Amino acid sequence: MPAHFVVFDALQIDGHELLRRQYAECRARLDTVFAQHHLADPWTLCPETGDVTLAREWLMSWAAVPGVEGLIIRGSQLVSHKRQGARLSATATPRVAAH
Repeated sequence: MPAHFVVFDALQIDGHELLRRQYAECRARLDTVFAQHHLADPWTLCPETGDVTLAREWLMSWAAVPGVEGLIIRGSQLVSHKRQGARLSATATPRVAAH
């Protein structure tokens, strides 16, 4: 199985440090980088949503894909900027019943 580089955040783009920038700004810059450079497989910009129903659908449908273990849940609306050494996230994985 080929490897993919999945990006959801950036600490620096084009030599500009983004540690003190809001996540939404960093994400917008990533969107621009992907669009300007026409990045495609193996480069992947991780999709994101604030829709809980859609996130549940992703969790259940992507869990069947080899190599995908779950979702990263970030409070992007709550975090004004990145803090060094701080992780404000959680993970979710589907429970698979043993047969």
